[in-house]
Amino acid sequence: MSPERRRSTGQTVRPAKGKTVAVVERIRAEYVEMPGLSLTVLQAARFWGLSARTLEHVLSSLVESGFLQRDKNGCYRRCL
Repeated sequence: MSPERRRSTGQTVRPAKGKTVAVVERIRAEYVEMPGLSLTVLQAARFWGLSARTLEHVLSSLVESGFLQRDKNGCYRRCL
């Protein structure tokens, strides 16, 4: 099941903290498995089935940790 759910009102329910950690670990694993992976926030949202808002938060935290970098085109790729 996706770590994000939609309520019947259409509002997105944010994942619990433990699920957020699982999402970060899943995204890190994908970038490790595919070293050339380069995605915008919207592409990443479609790829992982999460909201753009969630991905902005997760990808930004991975940039801050030094795992990812964001290029001038807005694509996130792994720091090598």
